[in-house]
Amino acid sequence: EPKPVQPLPYDASHVTMTYSALNTLLILGDDLSRVNRDAVMAGILSLQSENSNFINASVLCHEFDARFVFSAVASAYILDQLDKLDIEGYVRFITKSLTFEGGFGHLPQLEAHAGATYCNLACLKLLGKLESVLPERSRQREKLIYWLLQRQKVGFNGRSGKDDDSCYTFWVGACLQMLHMDPYVDRDKLLEFISTTWDPMVGGFMRSADANYVGRLITYIWRHNFVFF
Repeated sequence: EPKPVQPLPYDASHVTMTYSALNTLLILGDDLSRVNRDAVMAGILSLQSENSNFINASVLCHEFDARFVFSAVASAYILDQLDKLDIEGYVRFITKSLTFEGGFGHLPQLEAHAGATYCNLACLKLLGKLESVLPERSRQREKLIYWLLQRQKVGFNGRSGKDDDSCYTFWVGACLQMLHMDPYVDRDKLLEFISTTWDPMVGGFMRSADANYVGRLITYIWRHNFVFF
């Protein structure tokens, strides 16, 4: 008989694992009625810095960047608890992460990165601040769109000067969809890239044509890409 899973005595919650768990419950059709929302939010808020500008990953891991900011915002959004967050503090942190290239960095003064751009842009969307921070036809929004579209060679890459990588098709594609610019993607080139990453023997997708293994995460991401494009 299977035994119930028990946490270790010194386990600590992790904000991205919290987001992943909530998402998994939704995918499985759960209504989240058994989730202790106050406890989850207390855990998230305990990781917030004194000036509210970033979220640590965990009490045992003081790593902080856009990934954990997104995980906190998305978790609060799923639980309908956005009002518990310091929204203006989050927006200040996000806007400081904009770069001269047009994209967002993982932290202020870091280079533009497609994954970080997705995290920051999705936060603005969930917080209802996308249009006020990046107004339609504003110079900053146009720079961001240009930078995102420049990520495509055949597939998409995550940073300037990098090779195409399957996972960035999701990060860039989702950003372009949020900005209503996905029709400008060259779909024929993208399908050409997809065809080179498929492994017919194993049945999944790889990061690139020269990768030597199929990834479950990469295959999951590609399934979402088909929805975008």
